[in-house]
Amino acid sequence: MKSEKPLIKINLIERHRERKKVKKPSLPKAPSFMPVVVLLLVGVLIVCVWDYRLLSQKSHLEAKIREKRRVLNLLRAKAKEVSSIEKELKELRAKKSIIQEIIRQAHLPLKVILAIQNSMPEDVWLNSFNLKGKKIYMKGYALNDDSLADFVERLLEQKKLIGSVSVKRYEKTKINGVEAKRFVGEVLLK
Repeated sequence: MKSEKPLIKINLIERHRERKKVKKPSLPKAPSFMPVVVLLLVGVLIVCVWDYRLLSQKSHLEAKIREKRRVLNLLRAKAKEVSSIEKELKELRAKKSIIQEIIRQAHLPLKVILAIQNSMPEDVWLNSFNLKGKKIYMKGYALNDDSLADFVERLLEQKKLIGSVSVKRYEKTKINGVEAKRFVGEVLLK
């Protein structure tokens, strides 16, 4: 026999088993923070964009408000001007109506005199004519009763100016040897 060298047996299986038994405690697997970080960054970005948009809208709306307030102040000033103009216009209309009444009153005697003159027959004449307010007092003569009646009827036809005619006194008289009728009349104007 040859010299035998001692054989060494190595049991690899057992070692492997031992290793399994002795297992080192393993650290728990670290969760991946990457998706969370990305989500947070995206969220922050969205909030920043939204905030920027809101700030932009806010500044735009504030500019519109300033412009509207400026226009409102201008309109208020114009409204005050319009109010004062309307007040002046009202005063002018009142003055105009007063002036028109004065003109009407000023022309009234002339219109009445023309109406009386146009209504007077040839056989009637006036000695006095007095206008007091809305009444005319007149004194005159008529050659006969028919002429005086015709005069009164013609006066009453002037409906725009004359309301009523009355003869207060009526008496016979002589003028330069001619018989006539003296009368005192009153005309009420409208």
